[in-house]
Amino acid sequence: MFVNSVSNASGLVAAKSLKNADKLNFQGSEIIKGCFDDEAILNKNKSVLTKAQKQEILRSSLQSAAGWGIVFGVFSTLYYGLRSDNTVAKKYNLDPKADASLIKKIKSNQVLWTLPGALLPIAGGLAAWLFAMNRDASKMDV
Repeated sequence: MFVNSVSNASGLVAAKSLKNADKLNFQGSEIIKGCFDDEAILNKNKSVLTKAQKQEILRSSLQSAAGWGIVFGVFSTLYYGLRSDNTVAKKYNLDPKADASLIKKIKSNQVLWTLPGALLPIAGGLAAWLFAMNRDASKMDV
């Protein structure tokens, strides 16, 4: 069946194609909580993260910090060391209170992974970045 783009200009999805269509709120065009069991939608609640997701966030934060350590060395170490918990939580979409231990771990590890670039410019940062890039996230402590 052909759907004209003009007739579908409102942006609403046909309710018959959705699971639990009776729970949709078309007034504010938002989906009521609990409508879908999709993990991506459930993880919008910031405190509902699996261990694998936390490990992947930690690995990507280490890789990012080591990469900036190549270019900026000491300045990147200072930046990652002086960032607030709220800045880290906002960057990685975390809840500052529920994920406080993960945020603290991210901050301390980012400072540690920028130190090679600060102590041995370019070569140390490059080695740390390559190691962080090839690191297996499933073996990291969270």
